[in-house]
Amino acid sequence: MEKMDRRRFGRTLTAAAVASLPAGSALGKKSHPALDGELRIPPAGSVIPGGWIREQLENDLIHGITGHYDEINDTVDRDLFGANKERSSDQFFVAGKKPWWSGEHEGYWKDAVTRAAFLTRQKEYMDTVRGWMERVLEYQSPDGYIGIYPPDNRYNHKRENGELWTQSRLFVAMLAYHEYTGDKDVLEAVDRAVRLTMSKYPSGRGYFKSAGPTTHSGGLSHGLAFCDVLEWMHRKTRDEDFLNYAEFLYRDFDHCRFNDDMSLRKLRKARTRFMLHGPHVCEHFMVPFFLGGETGKEEFLVAANNAIRKLRRHLTPSGCLVSSENVNGRPGAADSFYEYCCITELAIGMNRVAQYGHSLEAFDLVEKMTFNGGQGARFPLLDSCSYLTSDNREQINPHGHLGRQIYSPSHSAAACCTLNAGRLMPYYVEGMWMKWKDEGVAACMYGPCVLETIINGIQVRIKEETSYPFSDEILFEIEPEKAARFSLFLRKPAFARELKLDTPPGTRTAERDGFIELERPWSPGERVRLKMELEVLKVPILVSWKGRRKGVCFQRGPLLYGLRFPIEVENGREHGDSGFYDKVITCTDQAGWEYRVPHQAEFEFTRVAPEERALPWRDPPVALEGEMVNARGKARQVTLVPQGATVLRRMGFAVKE
Repeated sequence: MEKMDRRRFGRTLTAAAVASLPAGSALGKKSHPALDGELRIPPAGSVIPGGWIREQLENDLIHGITGHYDEINDTVDRDLFGANKERSSDQFFVAGKKPWWSGEHEGYWKDAVTRAAFLTRQKEYMDTVRGWMERVLEYQSPDGYIGIYPPDNRYNHKRENGELWTQSRLFVAMLAYHEYTGDKDVLEAVDRAVRLTMSKYPSGRGYFKSAGPTTHSGGLSHGLAFCDVLEWMHRKTRDEDFLNYAEFLYRDFDHCRFNDDMSLRKLRKARTRFMLHGPHVCEHFMVPFFLGGETGKEEFLVAANNAIRKLRRHLTPSGCLVSSENVNGRPGAADSFYEYCCITELAIGMNRVAQYGHSLEAFDLVEKMTFNGGQGARFPLLDSCSYLTSDNREQINPHGHLGRQIYSPSHSAAACCTLNAGRLMPYYVEGMWMKWKDEGVAACMYGPCVLETIINGIQVRIKEETSYPFSDEILFEIEPEKAARFSLFLRKPAFARELKLDTPPGTRTAERDGFIELERPWSPGERVRLKMELEVLKVPILVSWKGRRKGVCFQRGPLLYGLRFPIEVENGREHGDSGFYDKVITCTDQAGWEYRVPHQAEFEFTRVAPEERALPWRDPPVALEGEMVNARGKARQVTLVPQGATVLRRMGFAVKE
């Protein structure tokens, strides 16, 4: 197979991806050169959140469901990675439950709590996480095994099988813990466990091939997400064993015939659509980018290009992948449902995609998903979230999609989306800053935070002061331990008309690969001020996928703005004795649902409150003011607010010619 160097990989990928952008795509319309693998995710803990992001993480952990999920649903604390192992079965259900579901949930929960605890330095929860890690190591088998199955039921499954999937969900939490704490025992434990798994499914006995093509098991097909661990271990150690096994596992995935939209076999076909389980698409999305970037092989480049081409067909105005369990080939529209699992898993994947060529569009997408769909499917305090959401939302059917439209702390046995709601912001923090080879650091996604890293052997601290996305201005305070020459790269978002910079005298400034590069010998206390020039954009979208009805939505910066309808919220069923309830939500006034946008309408951006305020997603400090027309054609003044500050809302509007 012909190899392609990384520079050509990045350029080809970006050219193909930009060419496939539809008007008003969630990824933006601007073409940016690729970064050719210059970026790398820094170790966990290098970026510490501040401002509203830290406040949200603390509230979710201390007062929300993230830190209390074991009181809500016992699926997360069955100690499957400790003393209480489960047997797999030829049947889909064991005692009424899929045997791997609890392992998945336990891994999700440990990952969410680990990240939130160490990012906010909450000692009680940090101590809890340390106890978890000690227990996992205590029950690691002499051969290195860490997992949910007993000795006689490992690596020999028939049909239903969650081995690689459940391991992957726990191992990412363990690797994060290692990087937060420097605990080498945890890293060694993961290394031994991963190598054991690789040895049990070697060439000739593939994980997916062994199961056979008739196995329709979600646990089995989820297993390609083991590449999350392999990518991390390879990035950390540069050991080619992990890269080689990721390539083997991806090729082996061609034998899977269930939830296989991201298989190499299917991605060779450019014109097909995603049809199957949306979370699988998002979990697996980064794999061809990782392999293409590291190996340069043409077939992975083609797969990555086609994956981007397909993804764009299915993105809603808020940037979320259409999925009400399955994508079903549907185009992204304002009335299309999407799942919280898809938001989180695609954000995680896009952080990794950004390392291998398609960088700026990936960052634009993560910001858009996180600040719109991700905030709009939860309350400011994460005491519940919506499993299934749409951008346009007139009502919530409590019985729709098995009750998964409602805001709940846990959707029956399917705890995945509520657990993933607690993982989203920690992974946003992960991607805010990246290392740019040995030249410096890049501010990739904006928000209040502090970066602590080492550049050319010198400790550097950069404080990012802002209330972004509610502010257009960002102040960077650079504090190297001593004067040091390096480059500070600032991403130019696709939605920004211009970036205005105030830099220290003598700074060399240049545009490079869609970033602004600031290079100088930095001294402690120097500052850079960034001001984004933003416009209110009227973006063409599909208002409804039924009949492909077209319309517009309103965007300024990464935020979408729409009509917020007043609601009443009452507590429904309590989950256990947790104090967390399903929410019964009623719209008290639907006036404005039928409003249309005049063809020449212009909306004005306004600040309705100071930028710095508590819970900005509850009481947003920004809005758009303008005019729409009702069903009788009469003008009405309206105020549009950010999608993340709404529950019931109209985000996409028909246009009155």
